[in-house]
Amino acid sequence: MAQSILTRGSEEILPSVDGKFEANRDFNKACVIERHGHSGGIGVSAIKGYNIENGAIATSVSHDAHNITAVGDNDADILLAVKELDRIQGGYVIASKGEIVAALPLELAGIISIQSGKTVQAQLNKMVAHARALGVPESIDPFMTLSFIALTVIPELRLTDNGLYDVNLGQFV
Repeated sequence: MAQSILTRGSEEILPSVDGKFEANRDFNKACVIERHGHSGGIGVSAIKGYNIENGAIATSVSHDAHNITAVGDNDADILLAVKELDRIQGGYVIASKGEIVAALPLELAGIISIQSGKTVQAQLNKMVAHARALGVPESIDPFMTLSFIALTVIPELRLTDNGLYDVNLGQFV
């Protein structure tokens, strides 16, 4: 399957405990968190197909607003990855089982590294291997996917810090 940043909406029965969504390997939790101090908004949705298990991935590279985007199968690792992202002032972070397993700081506005391209690519390759070990399939670029989840010009559904947005209808779900 070719990699794509397009999404499709579907109606699914989500895993739940006491009537509340409970993320797992099949239905991960996706979050977009406003990081510029304007609204403090947090959008949350289920996402199918990312397949991360026992962990979370977070990034500050999120077109066009460059808010924080995170996906994981448990709240503890999502929160840990987001806090580490805040600590390093942006970049890419992977958390698993309560530990930070990999991070790539992007020192300039959380979107650009001051390291050499070779250094950044080497670290990114290691991080992709970590993501694959946590279950992210080969058909998904673990970081590029997160970078485009919030871009509200690409069909079909996008998650922003204001909630889930239907691009085709031009409105929030």
